[in-house]
Amino acid sequence: MFGGHDIHVPMTPSPGPDDLDFVLRMIRHVWPDALVEDLAKDGVDHLPIDDVFPIGPSREVLIYRDTQSLCAWREHGATPGNESTLVHVLLGDQGLTIVVDARDSATGKLIEQIIEALLYNRLPAGSCRTNAA
Repeated sequence: MFGGHDIHVPMTPSPGPDDLDFVLRMIRHVWPDALVEDLAKDGVDHLPIDDVFPIGPSREVLIYRDTQSLCAWREHGATPGNESTLVHVLLGDQGLTIVVDARDSATGKLIEQIIEALLYNRLPAGSCRTNAA
């Protein structure tokens, strides 16, 4: 879509709306003015992140940091000045893929933390939960 780095996380069972909801809620803490585009819907809707809950059957979304970021992407595509202002999230049958500018960027590190929290959140009740790598 825009280059960058794909972070793929195999998941069993397959990811669903609850997982996308979790990712969006976590991003909202850091990007409170984010806009979300559901790529499965006809027409282009860019909803404020607060207006997308509860999540429906969405399987693929773009999350722009704010209105300025959306405008920059629409006008210029990926540039060194805006590449860290867009996150692409895809729910697949075998797992979750999140595309960021670079894994070691601030956005990439944020997504790594969100993925870690998501996987922790998906553990069955009563599972042994540790922070060991």
